[in-house]
Amino acid sequence: MGIKMNFSQLAQIERELVDRSFVLHRDIYSMLPGETSENEVAISGFGGYFFLKLGSNAWEKQLTGEMVLTDEAIHRWIQLIVERMNKSKEIGFNLIHMIIPEKQIIFPQFRWGVYHSDINLDRRISKQLVNALSPYARFVYPADLLINYQSECELYFRGDSHWCATGCIIAGLDIINRLLPDKAISLDSVNYINFERNVWAVDLPSNFLPKEKMTLVGLYTAICHEAILIKRPGKTIYDNKLDRITGQHLGNRYVILNENSMTDEEVAIFGDSYAFACGFSDLFAYFFRKTHFFWEKNIDFNYINDNRIKHVVWESCERFLVSIPTL
Repeated sequence: MGIKMNFSQLAQIERELVDRSFVLHRDIYSMLPGETSENEVAISGFGGYFFLKLGSNAWEKQLTGEMVLTDEAIHRWIQLIVERMNKSKEIGFNLIHMIIPEKQIIFPQFRWGVYHSDINLDRRISKQLVNALSPYARFVYPADLLINYQSECELYFRGDSHWCATGCIIAGLDIINRLLPDKAISLDSVNYINFERNVWAVDLPSNFLPKEKMTLVGLYTAICHEAILIKRPGKTIYDNKLDRITGQHLGNRYVILNENSMTDEEVAIFGDSYAFACGFSDLFAYFFRKTHFFWEKNIDFNYINDNRIKHVVWESCERFLVSIPTL
């Protein structure tokens, strides 16, 4: 079955679990702000927060405007979006593009402290793209929506680059309401969702481990704590298990069937880790009879057409926008 609770209870439990993780991993969460891992992937913030600093997408260089898209790259994005929107009209499905904000956008005060208002975040790539692409497509960037809840909810794991259940639900229901406007789904619908207690391996503090522990296994198992996750409803009727077989992310696919969903509609989600394992696709499965997930940046229009899917969400975390899909 799973655990039932309302949204306020969920937010409270997430805060309690943060307190517990601070005790279990006090050596990590008591790190002074501004300490950078040797590989420059992670940086410690205030209040036990960790942030992605650089990594393969040089995120904070994007954030500060040191790395921007050229006019040619923006034009390529516009061409891509126009092609996608034309395809969606031709096939006949709703298409929403969703950009998930990085933690520094939601919690600048915990990254830079009292000086966060002096940091200019308006030159980042997501700002360039949302401004350039909004006339052509339905773009959702829920930064302001999430910021409005930051005093009430955790929203993102303090030691991880991903959102936790509260952040996922707030942003996810906003998208679901755009796809199903006649349902008027509110946060009260959390009572409709089952949760589970599970173990979550945080991905940022692990970068501070000694080199001998920086193996693939060590990186993702060294710092774990209890978390409340959205429990997948129904059953998984297809899963290529690519991540478990090869360790590869791109190309993972699964399909969830929930015969007790709120509607008989189907949705396809083309996204990344936020939709794969952080609750986003599982949340949708409570409201859509079939949820088709693809860890892909390209949209498979043939699959959508062949399966007569009427709702499509293209999801990307903010730092990946530096790379332009081909379709």
